[in-house]
Amino acid sequence: MLNGMSSYRKFLEVICGEMHRVLPFYLVTEVDMAAAEALRRDFVHAGRHVTYTAMVLKAISRGIAELRVRYPVLNAHYLRFPFRRLIPARELKAAVMVAREVCGEDYVFAGTVSDPQVMGLERISSLLAEFAEARPDGTPEFRDQLRFSRLPLFLQRVLFFAMRNLAGVRAKYHGTFGLTTVGKFGPDIQIPPTMNPVSFAFGSIRQRVVAVDGCAEVRPAMFLTVTSDRRVLNGAPGAQLLMRIRQILEAADFGERPMPSRAPAPERREPACV
Repeated sequence: MLNGMSSYRKFLEVICGEMHRVLPFYLVTEVDMAAAEALRRDFVHAGRHVTYTAMVLKAISRGIAELRVRYPVLNAHYLRFPFRRLIPARELKAAVMVAREVCGEDYVFAGTVSDPQVMGLERISSLLAEFAEARPDGTPEFRDQLRFSRLPLFLQRVLFFAMRNLAGVRAKYHGTFGLTTVGKFGPDIQIPPTMNPVSFAFGSIRQRVVAVDGCAEVRPAMFLTVTSDRRVLNGAPGAQLLMRIRQILEAADFGERPMPSRAPAPERREPACV
């Protein structure tokens, strides 16, 4: 039986209060994952471990890295105090949402990955696996978030406002873009909330009918969604970014091929992102 709101639910209320300031617009596209699936299979045959989440994360970061030359706001911080301004971020930092259970309650933590566009898929997969397997108090980021959620509500509001208006602290805990997925549980489309210029989500990868050279074929495919903050980003740059990410995924254009391993790849589960 529930008795009032937990400290974590009150913490979410503080976060949602900030999200309500965002003026969101949403874009969705279907992505043919046949080439990505084939590449992942090659990694498995070579004894290497690569996840779909790592592929999506690298495709997103590459897309932002390429387009931010023309649209710097794609990787910037929107600060409201002491006056409204946009501060370009020096690095790309992904905030990946990870679901964990703490004292019988479902928590969502943000694990950050710096400059994933220059990392290999195996390295990204390894970091995501660490997030999925770590104890809630086992990483500095998770530990800080857990402590923050247990502070008095008024103190949470004050500190959260300060965090959101200090670019360095904001990037440390919230990244410069977000990624979340509940695709492993079956949903096809997820609309992510955002506190950054852009946040992404993808649904379940399943066999779907896809048009290929004018013919209908059954291929693995998924839906990729981006939520953008209209205060920062107009629709055209957001659409160009989404289409570039789709292009990278459909071509499996990650700039790497698997190298043989002497030992079989260890079994690791996809992070339980939300």
